[in-house]
Amino acid sequence: MSHRSVDIVEGFEALEGQEVRIAGRIMTRRVMGKASFLHMADRDGQIQSYVRKDAIGEESYDEFKHYDIGDIIGIAGVVFKTQKGEISVKAKEVVLVSKSLQILPEKYHGLKDTDTRYRQRYLDLIVNPEVKETFFKRSQIIKEIRTFLDNKEFLEVETPVLTAVPGGAAARPFDTHHNALDLPMHLRISLELPLKRLIVGGFERVYEIGRVFRNEGLSVRHNPEFTLLELYQAYTDYYGMMDITESLIRTVAEKVLGKTTVDYDGIEIDLGKPFERLTMVDAIRKYADIDFDMIETDEDARALAKEKNVEIEKHFKKGEIINAFFEEFAEEHLIQPTSSWIIRLRFHLLPRESLKIRLIRSVSSSSSPAVSSPMHSRSSTILSIREAVSSIRKNFVQPVMRKRIKSMRTFLWRLSMVCPNRWTGNRY
Repeated sequence: MSHRSVDIVEGFEALEGQEVRIAGRIMTRRVMGKASFLHMADRDGQIQSYVRKDAIGEESYDEFKHYDIGDIIGIAGVVFKTQKGEISVKAKEVVLVSKSLQILPEKYHGLKDTDTRYRQRYLDLIVNPEVKETFFKRSQIIKEIRTFLDNKEFLEVETPVLTAVPGGAAARPFDTHHNALDLPMHLRISLELPLKRLIVGGFERVYEIGRVFRNEGLSVRHNPEFTLLELYQAYTDYYGMMDITESLIRTVAEKVLGKTTVDYDGIEIDLGKPFERLTMVDAIRKYADIDFDMIETDEDARALAKEKNVEIEKHFKKGEIINAFFEEFAEEHLIQPTSSWIIRLRFHLLPRESLKIRLIRSVSSSSSPAVSSPMHSRSSTILSIREAVSSIRKNFVQPVMRKRIKSMRTFLWRLSMVCPNRWTGNRY
């Protein structure tokens, strides 16, 4: 293969009349006796090809007529423009590269079923070019994040995925077992603690872009595994981290999109202007007219939650209740997610005791002050802003899905196991 479709379309003036070799999947074809037209798709787009019986030979043309939509073929031919003005390749040779044994969705309705699109992402990528574009953009975003941080003298590191004690976040881990050591292990739920230990060890600026795993529910906002960015630097505070985060998002937008404005669900978000900065307490005061600075005890906070009908757990303390009030009253007003910065003051949201002891032991080993501030970001969340998508699953090549129920009979049988007094398999 000498050229891709985009190379031929954009460089037509230089390539007109020149011989090229292209390859791709047949998306449409029109067989008309001794001549045929087809559109073939490669990584970057589609291009038309004109195939004549007298140009490729009778035997090859007879084979070509039996090709199907979805087959991958290679074509050698000359670049030209049709009478209707469409840039095309006049075939001199056609070769079948790979036969498609499954029928692609028909052209006009495409693939619309959401469940099928997520379970068979390869099919979604074939028939919906905009989905492929999403993953190209995701790759570009991560590349530009790395470039930005490397230029700021941050060191990228890799920390263990398996850990003896999960920590750094309030989440349920996935459990496994190390056979050689006969030791229970967990998949990490955060990147935080190993990175902080590196700060203690003398690395003044570190970051990691890695996969984390949380054994929790599925929704349009949650996937059990996702890519997380965490960075830490010494000798700064959270104001410095806010500055670097704003600069990071703004720079990535300029590099990937070529602009700092993004249309999200009909609303224009301007990433070029300074972000608004609020504490959680200020945001609650602004949007709910409730001042948590006047609430002194956990009991008072619980009483206020009961009065305002905010759902909380029995063990919640003041900091967790503040978070609940923020999600209930303030979050919905932050329509532009990048224009308002929320400083999360987490009272009582600390790691479990064993983790606190290990972290204190690490900090006590420090020979110089190492004031570190974290910055957390999910690449899929940044991408959601760019793509204006309603579900975070659209940003995963293969999102986790519930087990498919193959038939209504199976569904009713499972339901009868949950509610035996109400549903019985014999009734259906």
